[in-house]
Amino acid sequence: MERNEKADLHIHTDCSDGTEPVYEIVRLLKEKGITTASITDHNSLEAYDQLQSFPVSGVKIVPGIEINAFDGESIHILGYNICPFQGKVRDMVHTLRNAYAKAVSRLGLSLYRQGIIEQDILRKKNLTRRLLAEILVDKGLCETIECAVTEYLDYGQNRIAPPKKLLVEEVIETILLDGGIPVLAHPGKMKSSGYEERLEQIKHYKQFGLKGVECFHPDHSETDVMQFVKIAGELGLYISGGSDFHGLNKKGIELGCPFVGKWDENILQEFLGVLKSI
Repeated sequence: MERNEKADLHIHTDCSDGTEPVYEIVRLLKEKGITTASITDHNSLEAYDQLQSFPVSGVKIVPGIEINAFDGESIHILGYNICPFQGKVRDMVHTLRNAYAKAVSRLGLSLYRQGIIEQDILRKKNLTRRLLAEILVDKGLCETIECAVTEYLDYGQNRIAPPKKLLVEEVIETILLDGGIPVLAHPGKMKSSGYEERLEQIKHYKQFGLKGVECFHPDHSETDVMQFVKIAGELGLYISGGSDFHGLNKKGIELGCPFVGKWDENILQEFLGVLKSI
């Protein structure tokens, strides 16, 4: 990686919970001089289907995805170098998205029947439980997203079967079976705190085949970054990072920031060297 080169390995489009379409992401990458990037939509590879319809030059697009997993808490696993058009990862997230969409649709229908939301909300693209929660907050029914989920969007209270949760080991194994590289996303969001707790949790995931850690992330403090870089080095894992860009859904976060623009240091060369373009 040359000194002036920039990369961003964690980007969301409107194919999941971002606001910008794929073509706009590509335009912004070029505008900002980012030369290596990965679109990592939640449980979706649709962006790569769209990328086939127009040529992309000047940017190395690494096929990627962010998959929601569970280990007593929500854990996100990034998968790189996967085939976005066929394979076990695509099959797994297709099943996952269908189950989730059905459950959220039933939640929305329940709220509509109670007179809480309007019918047109049910027609929104990529309707999520978080989006429903944000609507409830905007309506003044709850002060926080967490309150909305607890008081209005609990699957059990609405007599709706929750979608199946994938275990961390299932997700890692599936990415590996497709020849991909599984990376732990934004580990600073995990419940574990302190170096030793974090080390043990990441070491546990390495036993399943985890290959990297997203050390650089906007939600990480400098202390977090230092800890995760040290843990990755101690466990022999790749060091990765990205902006986790969501467009207007995460205000103040731009493509390539923070930290990502400083990727001219040797610390990330090893991982960037094994990443393939679509």
